[in-house]
Amino acid sequence: MRTEKKRFKVGKLFVLGAGASYSATRSKAKYGSSSPRNTQTPLDKHFTSELLNLKDGRSSWIEDSVNLIKKSWKDHIPFDDLGLEEAILTHAANMRFITAIHTRRGRYKTELDEYLNHLVHLIAYRLRRAKQGKQDIYKKFVNKFFATKRTKNRIITFNYDDVLDNLLINEHKFKDIYSPEILLNRQGQKPSVSKNPLLLKLHGSVNWNCMSDNFEQIILQDSKNEKLVSLGEIWFRKTGCPKPDDQYSPCIIPPMEFKPITGEELFRSLWTIACEYLHECKELYICGYSLPPTDALAASLFKEFKNSQLKAVTVIDPDPSIMTKWRRLLFRKNVNSAKWSYFADFGEFVESSYTPKIR
Repeated sequence: MRTEKKRFKVGKLFVLGAGASYSATRSKAKYGSSSPRNTQTPLDKHFTSELLNLKDGRSSWIEDSVNLIKKSWKDHIPFDDLGLEEAILTHAANMRFITAIHTRRGRYKTELDEYLNHLVHLIAYRLRRAKQGKQDIYKKFVNKFFATKRTKNRIITFNYDDVLDNLLINEHKFKDIYSPEILLNRQGQKPSVSKNPLLLKLHGSVNWNCMSDNFEQIILQDSKNEKLVSLGEIWFRKTGCPKPDDQYSPCIIPPMEFKPITGEELFRSLWTIACEYLHECKELYICGYSLPPTDALAASLFKEFKNSQLKAVTVIDPDPSIMTKWRRLLFRKNVNSAKWSYFADFGEFVESSYTPKIR
C-alpha cells in the first residue's frame, strides 16, 4: 500500500453490492422468468434458480451446462434452494469430503474444476443479458457523481455485471476506469497507466476474459498452496460470452473458501487500492452490500482501514438492520465519527440526489 502522501484523495466512495445492480436493472418482467426480456440482475438468493432456468435455442452449451450442474450436485438440499455463494461453498465442501474418503484422490479436483467452469460460464452468460431499467438509475448515478473527467469520486464493487461499466465507458477514457492490467482487446493493446482506477471490480467482471488454463489454476488453489500463479493477460470483451470448452474464460472469481487475492497480480492490486480508497475517502456510501459472512476477505478489508477525515456514511439497503451491522463495524477509534444516513433503495437514493441537466 502506498504511503499516505501518495494515496489518491477520494471524495465520495461508493461500495456497490448486488442490491445496487438489482435496483438499477429493475424491469417489469416477472422475476425468475427465462424470457430474454428478463434483464434484471438476480440477487444472490435467486441466482441458482435463475441459472437452472436458463434456455437459449441458439446456444446448445447452455442446456448441457445446466444439466451438468444438476447432475453433479451432491447435497440433500436442492441446488436452487440455496443462494449462489452458499451453493458453491456447499458443493466444494461435499466434494472435498467425498474425495477424502475415497482412494481416487484426483476426483475432487477434476469434478470441481468441471463444475466451476460450467457454473462461471452460466453466470457470465446470464449477467451479460442484464440491462439498465427504464428509470435510468445508473445513467442518473453517473451523471450526478461521475460527469466530470477529473472527479475524485470512486467505486468499489463486488458485482460481476457490466451495466454500470458501459455507461462509465461512454463518459470516461478506458484507462481511467480499469486497472492497467486490463488490456483493451485480445490483441494485447495496453491502455495508458492509471494509478487510481475509477472502478474497482474486486471479484472480476463478465467483460474481462483470460486464458482457461490460467483460470483453472487460480480457481483451484487452496490455502496450503503457496505457489504464486497468474491469470496472465486479461483483456476487455465488449459483447458476448465464451463457451465452457473455449480456450478462454470469463474472469470472474466465484465465492470460494480461498480467493486468489494475495497471489495474483491483478487482484492483489485491486484490493490494495480499495484499501487505500477506504483510508482516504471523505464520504462513504454502502449500496446494496450486506457484508455476507461467506466473504471473509471483504470483512477484513472493512475492519482494517483507518480514516480520520470521514465525514458521512450512507447505508442503502431494503433491510434497515444492515445499518446497525455497519455502525457496529465502523464505530471504532481509528475511524472518524461521521454523520449517518439511510435509504431503503438504491434507486430512491439516486433519484433524491439527481438534478437533471439544463439544456
